[in-house]
Amino acid sequence: MSNSVAFMVMPFGRKPTGRVDDGVPAVVDFDLLWERVHEPLLTELGYRAIRADSDLGALVIVQTSGPSS
Repeated sequence: MSNSVAFMVMPFGRKPTGRVDDGVPAVVDFDLLWERVHEPLLTELGYRAIRADSDLGALVIVQTSGPSS
């Protein structure tokens, strides 16, 4: 899977959950969630982990093969 990319679209920064239930956080830090959970796990699984708010140009929309018109 050395060339496989996992492209994730998710919020960034800290966002309120709008919940007041016991055991539910009032705020989620999505940057921290990406850094500590999603990115390490995807990397461990052999993917190049890329978050949608990364400045990587047209990497995701480059077509490498497929039907031609």
